[in-house]
Amino acid sequence: MQPMRIPDLTPTQLGDLDDVDRATRNVHLRARAQLVLLAAEQHPTAAEIGVIVRVHAETVRRWLTRSRSEGIADLSLDPPDRGRSRRQMDRLPRAETGRRR
Repeated sequence: MQPMRIPDLTPTQLGDLDDVDRATRNVHLRARAQLVLLAAEQHPTAAEIGVIVRVHAETVRRWLTRSRSEGIADLSLDPPDRGRSRRQMDRLPRAETGRRR
């Protein structure tokens, strides 16, 4: 499989990704920054990046595609479809959700 090509990053973008990688406490954001840095600097395949950052190759492809289309600033945003909605949580019995009303 061929490596996913991402456009060349500017020195500012590389510096921003490096800062995120070093400074953030959010492990998911750090992994996303690392996978974009790896793809930009070393051009490995998605499967090789996945092994390094410990995510599935399809996840790597998804985040590289997202960083290509929406920029590196969008890496910190989680997709809107994560978890149960508040409406679903309110319908569940309190013991099942573990939260108070």
